[in-house]
Amino acid sequence: MLKDRVAIVDRAYSANKGVVKMLQISRDEWPLEWVDCYHFQTNFFETARLEGAFRVPKVIDYVWNTPKEL
Repeated sequence: MLKDRVAIVDRAYSANKGVVKMLQISRDEWPLEWVDCYHFQTNFFETARLEGAFRVPKVIDYVWNTPKEL
């Protein structure tokens, strides 16, 4: 299920001058709610397609942990 895959997203990546860093995001909860989306349009790139749409109904407290160089 797509919601299960999205719910485990817990990291962010950055690249600067050839150095890639990864950091994990810590949070106690991630209350995703499915959103019915009937129209999706973009001109960003031709292969874009809507896989699913979610919303987070409240502010989530989270911590950006110290980045680690990959």
